[in-house]
Amino acid sequence: MTPAIAIGLTQPQHRKLRDYVAIAIQGVLTAATISGRALARALGYPVSTVWSWRKRGEKLGVGEAVALPGPKPKVADVLTRNDILTVIHAAKGRISTKVLREAYPGVTRAAIRSLQKRYQKVTSKRGRRNGARLQWNICGAVWAMDHTDFKGGVEGAGRSVLVVRELATGTTLFAEPCGHDAASVCAALQRLFAEHGAPIAIKCDNGSGFIAAHTKLLLSMHGVLVLFSPPGTPSYNGSCEAGVGSIKHRAQNFAAARGDRSVNRNDLYMAQEQANASLTARAAPCRTALEELRVDVWGRYRAWESRLREDQGLAPEVELAHAEQASLDRFAIGKALTETQILMIRRRDYRC
Repeated sequence: MTPAIAIGLTQPQHRKLRDYVAIAIQGVLTAATISGRALARALGYPVSTVWSWRKRGEKLGVGEAVALPGPKPKVADVLTRNDILTVIHAAKGRISTKVLREAYPGVTRAAIRSLQKRYQKVTSKRGRRNGARLQWNICGAVWAMDHTDFKGGVEGAGRSVLVVRELATGTTLFAEPCGHDAASVCAALQRLFAEHGAPIAIKCDNGSGFIAAHTKLLLSMHGVLVLFSPPGTPSYNGSCEAGVGSIKHRAQNFAAARGDRSVNRNDLYMAQEQANASLTARAAPCRTALEELRVDVWGRYRAWESRLREDQGLAPEVELAHAEQASLDRFAIGKALTETQILMIRRRDYRC
């Protein structure tokens, strides 16, 4: 806290003014022309503040280095910076500093602006805003899921519909009414696993039903890694968002053809069939090969996750908060998927 306000000064000038004020306060109090309490009352500051500035003046008087008052600026670690760059890239650069500050409160505004400028500089050199393309190579290995709400609701089944999409082929595996609660999500996933088998990884946002402990436990029991989207970034799961939009539009068209404003289960079924009919069929690997690949991916994921924890000074047995664990997993799972050739990322490297 500085007992003087300077407007329009540069940072070095402001620092020098702070030093002058500290030396002046120290001189006044040393001369005993006024007491510390009286000086604090005259300046309108607490006594503790005045005495801290006196100590600062004493140190400056003997040439001792003095740290600036106030909290030290927080420096984001490499993992956090890479996570922010991933969010910026997923939003194609169209995400504000305010939103990023809310998602990463431990990172300074200046650091976030620096990362935004870095992304803009790299993409401008390439002459395009989107510098990456994801290619999923193994059918059935990675799914994506998301909820969508119909304004008019689904006849006799509420408003929410869960859409699950297989990313390698773009096939919609599930498009039926499903609540946002964990019990409904788990019931839908168990049905899908029984019909298609469990994927190696699944992408989703941070909906209440997806981040619930019961859902995480079910996915872990089936050996499914979860890629949670960064906060406030639905475009990170854009492949599923596109599938959701397609199903929603087609179902509403079928409902309109019947002269009804609300869709029913049959409209959703026909929308799913129509969307899948336009796709090129690809052969999926046998379950044995997929299970062998799952073991490989999990081994690589654990190795990367352990390495990241070690870099961050985190003990292997420490249970992290959802946001922190999701940040680690986005990097570790991404590495495991690319190393096993499940995922190919064709982009310029934005990492630090």
